[in-house]
Amino acid sequence: MAIDSRLYPYVLSEEEYPDKALIIAEGSQGDWIYLILEGRVLVKKKTSKGVVKITTLEEGAVFGEQVFLQMQAGPRSASVVADGPVKVGLLDMDRLRKEFRLISPLLKVLLSTISKRLEDATGRLISLSLNQDQ
Repeated sequence: MAIDSRLYPYVLSEEEYPDKALIIAEGSQGDWIYLILEGRVLVKKKTSKGVVKITTLEEGAVFGEQVFLQMQAGPRSASVVADGPVKVGLLDMDRLRKEFRLISPLLKVLLSTISKRLEDATGRLISLSLNQDQ
């Protein structure tokens, strides 16, 4: 997946992580949104049966957006770990918040609802997967 050139102006700073480094800890507080500039990351979730890999994200992918899109402060819903060396861009949250305030209330609710539905669907898929392993 190539990086959408429209995202580059939003990169406030860059960070590099070595293989297996924890970038986001599930349950932690934070509102940074990350853009993968180089490399890839694993998204993982804690379950009653241990940690489950949800997906692998590669260059051009964005992660950490759910807290922002759901328009409420809260804990991170999953952990993100470097899968080999990775470079990420931290997006300018002040600029994103200003632009987000300009969109219609209906569109804000729609984005929040879609984000929440994705989070719920991921939880259900993990549950189904764990039940099949029994």
